[in-house]
Amino acid sequence: NNRLGGPGSSKDVRQFGIAVDPDFGYRAGDALGVRPVNSADAVARWLAVTGLNGDTAVELDGVGGTSLRDACTRHLEIVNVTPGLLRFVNERAGDRELGTLLRPGNTVNLQRWLWGQQAVDVLGRYPVRAPAEDWLAVLPRLQPRPYSISSSPLEHPGEVHLTVSAVRFEYEGQPRAGVCSTFLADHSDAAEVPVHLQPTTHFRPPAGPDVPMIMVGPGTGVAPFRGFLQERRALGHTGRNWLFFGERNSATDFYYADELAGLRDDGVLTELTVAFSRDQRHKVYV
Repeated sequence: NNRLGGPGSSKDVRQFGIAVDPDFGYRAGDALGVRPVNSADAVARWLAVTGLNGDTAVELDGVGGTSLRDACTRHLEIVNVTPGLLRFVNERAGDRELGTLLRPGNTVNLQRWLWGQQAVDVLGRYPVRAPAEDWLAVLPRLQPRPYSISSSPLEHPGEVHLTVSAVRFEYEGQPRAGVCSTFLADHSDAAEVPVHLQPTTHFRPPAGPDVPMIMVGPGTGVAPFRGFLQERRALGHTGRNWLFFGERNSATDFYYADELAGLRDDGVLTELTVAFSRDQRHKVYV
C-alpha cells in the first residue's frame, strides 16, 4: 500500500500489491475484481439518517440471519445513489422537485442535481422512515469493483499490482469517500481483501515480438500499460513502444516516473510523451 503521488498532490493515488497463489494465472491486460466492505463511518451515517437500529435482526437471501449493521457493512450498497433508491424516496417523500427530476427525458438535470451526492445526502434532504425489511427490498447488493491490473506475472510472480486513486471529497462541507478505493487505501493492512480474476480476451500487448505499440494512459489509466511494458521486457520483445501519460502536476503526479525512465533507458519504452495540465497557464491534456 504505497502512495505514488508526491507531497502536496491533490490526489491520493496508491499502488497496492496483493499476494496470490502461484496458480492464480493472470495475464497482462486482465482486471482484478475487489469485493469491499462499507466503512464503519458510512454505516453509522446511513443508520442515523434512516433512524434504524443496527442491532435489528434481518434475513438476507444467500446469507441467512444477520444484523442490519452487518448487512449494511458487508452486503448492501448504502453509499451510491441508485435509481431504485430514488424511486423509493420519491414514493414516500412525494416531493415535487424530485418527482420532476425523475421524469423520463430529464436525465441531464437529474445527473446535475445528483453531482457529489451519496445516499445519505439524498436521505438527509428527503427523510424517509421505513421498516428494515422495506430497505432490504430496495438496496442492491454490494458489488465487486474491477481494477485494471498494473503488473505482469512474468516480473511479479505470486503478486498482483493495482494502481488506484482513493476517492475523497466533500459535499456541503461533509467528508465523503468512495467505497472500494478507500477500503483498499485505509483498511487493506488489517482487512481481508477478497479478489477474483476478470480475464479479458481483447486487451493485450501485441503477441508479435516486433509489433509496435502505442499506449494512451492518463492518470491511473497508465496502470495496464505498466503491465504491458513489463511483459514485453520480460519476453525480450523488440517492437517500439510509445506511451502518452498525463496528469495535473509533474512534481507531484508523475506516477512511476523512475520506473518509466528505467524502461526508457533499457530501450523498452521508445517514446514517452507527457502532458501536465496545471504546470502552465494553458492547460494541456492527454
